[in-house]
Amino acid sequence: MSTKSSPLNFIPTSLLKSCRNVFAIIIARLANLTFEHRSFPTKFELGIVTPLPKNRTSDCTEPSNYRPVTNLNTISKILERLVLDRLVSHVTSSPRFDPMQSAYCRFYSTKQHSSKSQAIFTRHSTTVNRQYWSLSIKAQPSTV
Repeated sequence: MSTKSSPLNFIPTSLLKSCRNVFAIIIARLANLTFEHRSFPTKFELGIVTPLPKNRTSDCTEPSNYRPVTNLNTISKILERLVLDRLVSHVTSSPRFDPMQSAYCRFYSTKQHSSKSQAIFTRHSTTVNRQYWSLSIKAQPSTV
Protein backbone atom coordinates (compact mmCIF):
# COMPACT_ATOMS: atom_id res chain seq x y z
CA MET A 1 0.00 0.00 0.00
CA SER A 2 1.40 3.40 -0.99
CA THR A 3 2.20 5.94 1.69
CA LYS A 4 0.74 8.75 -0.44
CA SER A 5 -2.63 9.83 0.87
CA SER A 6 -5.66 10.63 -1.22
CA PRO A 7 -7.30 13.99 -0.54
CA LEU A 8 -10.42 11.93 0.24
CA ASN A 9 -8.73 10.06 3.10
CA PHE A 10 -9.96 11.11 6.51
CA ILE A 11 -7.20 8.92 8.00
CA PRO A 12 -3.74 9.33 6.42
CA THR A 13 -2.39 6.20 4.75
CA SER A 14 0.81 6.46 6.78
CA LEU A 15 -1.25 6.24 9.99
CA LEU A 16 -3.24 3.27 8.64
CA LYS A 17 0.03 1.47 7.90
CA SER A 18 1.76 2.29 11.17
CA CYS A 19 -1.29 1.27 13.26
CA ARG A 20 -2.46 -1.58 11.00
CA ASN A 21 -3.23 -3.95 13.90
CA VAL A 22 -5.76 -1.49 15.32
CA PHE A 23 -7.26 -0.45 11.98
CA ALA A 24 -7.47 -4.03 10.70
CA ILE A 25 -10.12 -4.79 13.33
CA ILE A 26 -12.10 -1.67 12.44
CA ILE A 27 -11.87 -2.28 8.67
CA ALA A 28 -12.85 -5.95 9.17
CA ARG A 29 -15.93 -4.82 11.11
CA LEU A 30 -16.79 -2.30 8.37
CA ALA A 31 -16.36 -5.00 5.71
CA ASN A 32 -18.58 -7.44 7.61
CA LEU A 33 -21.28 -4.76 7.97
CA THR A 34 -20.99 -4.04 4.24
CA PHE A 35 -21.56 -7.72 3.41
CA GLU A 36 -24.28 -8.14 6.02
CA HIS A 37 -26.31 -5.14 4.87
CA ARG A 38 -25.40 -5.59 1.19
CA SER A 39 -24.66 -1.89 0.96
CA PHE A 40 -21.43 -0.06 0.22
CA PRO A 41 -20.91 3.04 2.42
CA THR A 42 -21.93 6.15 0.44
CA LYS A 43 -18.95 8.12 1.69
CA PHE A 44 -16.63 5.64 -0.02
CA GLU A 45 -18.34 5.91 -3.41
CA LEU A 46 -16.73 9.28 -4.12
CA GLY A 47 -13.59 9.73 -6.18
CA ILE A 48 -11.59 12.60 -7.63
CA VAL A 49 -11.05 12.20 -11.38
CA THR A 50 -7.87 13.72 -12.78
CA PRO A 51 -7.20 13.78 -16.53
CA LEU A 52 -3.63 12.67 -17.27
CA PRO A 53 -2.03 12.94 -20.73
CA LYS A 54 -1.59 9.60 -22.48
CA ASN A 55 1.87 10.66 -23.60
CA ARG A 56 4.00 13.80 -23.50
CA THR A 57 4.03 14.42 -27.24
CA SER A 58 0.26 14.41 -27.76
CA ASP A 59 -1.81 17.54 -28.42
CA CYS A 60 -2.88 18.81 -24.98
CA THR A 61 -5.89 20.64 -26.46
CA GLU A 62 -7.48 17.36 -27.62
CA PRO A 63 -9.56 15.67 -24.87
CA SER A 64 -9.09 12.21 -26.43
CA ASN A 65 -5.36 12.46 -25.63
CA TYR A 66 -6.10 12.19 -21.91
CA ARG A 67 -6.99 9.22 -19.73
CA PRO A 68 -9.05 9.59 -16.56
CA VAL A 69 -7.42 8.53 -13.30
CA THR A 70 -9.67 8.27 -10.26
CA ASN A 71 -8.25 8.89 -6.81
CA LEU A 72 -10.21 6.95 -4.18
CA ASN A 73 -10.23 6.73 -0.41
CA THR A 74 -7.77 4.05 0.82
CA ILE A 75 -10.34 2.27 3.00
CA SER A 76 -12.70 2.25 0.00
CA LYS A 77 -10.03 0.46 -2.05
CA ILE A 78 -9.60 -2.14 0.69
CA LEU A 79 -13.37 -2.76 0.89
CA GLU A 80 -13.65 -2.98 -2.92
CA ARG A 81 -10.84 -5.53 -2.98
CA LEU A 82 -12.61 -7.65 -0.37
CA VAL A 83 -15.85 -7.52 -2.39
CA LEU A 84 -13.95 -8.46 -5.56
CA ASP A 85 -12.28 -11.42 -3.84
CA ARG A 86 -15.65 -12.75 -2.68
CA LEU A 87 -17.23 -12.19 -6.09
CA VAL A 88 -14.42 -13.95 -7.97
CA SER A 89 -14.53 -16.84 -5.52
CA HIS A 90 -18.29 -17.16 -6.03
CA VAL A 91 -18.11 -16.97 -9.83
CA THR A 92 -15.21 -19.42 -10.23
CA SER A 93 -16.87 -21.99 -7.95
CA SER A 94 -20.03 -21.97 -10.09
CA PRO A 95 -20.66 -25.06 -12.23
CA ARG A 96 -21.36 -22.66 -15.13
CA PHE A 97 -17.85 -21.20 -14.97
CA ASP A 98 -15.85 -22.16 -18.06
CA PRO A 99 -12.30 -23.25 -17.15
CA MET A 100 -11.14 -21.80 -20.49
CA GLN A 101 -12.26 -18.35 -19.32
CA SER A 102 -9.24 -16.06 -19.29
CA ALA A 103 -10.66 -12.55 -18.94
CA TYR A 104 -10.44 -11.07 -15.45
CA CYS A 105 -8.61 -14.12 -14.05
CA ARG A 106 -5.54 -13.40 -11.92
CA PHE A 107 -2.25 -14.89 -13.06
CA TYR A 108 -3.81 -16.12 -16.30
CA SER A 109 -2.83 -14.66 -19.63
CA THR A 110 -3.51 -15.35 -23.27
CA LYS A 111 -0.19 -17.23 -23.34
CA GLN A 112 -1.55 -19.90 -20.98
CA HIS A 113 -4.81 -19.95 -22.93
CA SER A 114 -3.06 -20.54 -26.24
CA SER A 115 -1.10 -23.43 -24.74
CA LYS A 116 -4.39 -25.05 -23.69
CA SER A 117 -5.95 -24.95 -27.13
CA GLN A 118 -4.89 -26.35 -30.44
CA ALA A 119 -5.98 -24.90 -33.75
CA ILE A 120 -6.67 -27.38 -36.54
CA PHE A 121 -6.96 -26.08 -40.08
CA THR A 122 -8.70 -28.36 -42.55
CA ARG A 123 -8.52 -27.93 -46.30
CA HIS A 124 -11.72 -28.65 -48.19
CA SER A 125 -12.20 -29.00 -51.93
CA THR A 126 -15.38 -28.09 -53.73
CA THR A 127 -16.47 -28.26 -57.33
CA VAL A 128 -14.88 -26.09 -60.00
CA ASN A 129 -11.45 -26.09 -58.28
CA ARG A 130 -12.55 -23.90 -55.38
CA GLN A 131 -11.05 -24.54 -52.02
CA TYR A 132 -11.68 -23.20 -48.55
CA TRP A 133 -10.25 -23.71 -45.11
CA SER A 134 -12.08 -24.33 -41.87
CA LEU A 135 -10.76 -23.81 -38.38
CA SER A 136 -11.64 -25.84 -35.33
CA ILE A 137 -10.30 -25.32 -31.82
CA LYS A 138 -9.74 -28.28 -29.52
CA ALA A 139 -9.12 -27.79 -25.83
CA GLN A 140 -6.06 -29.53 -24.43
CA PRO A 141 -5.43 -30.56 -20.82
CA SER A 142 -3.60 -27.85 -18.94
CA THR A 143 0.16 -28.21 -19.10
CA VAL A 144 0.99 -24.83 -17.56
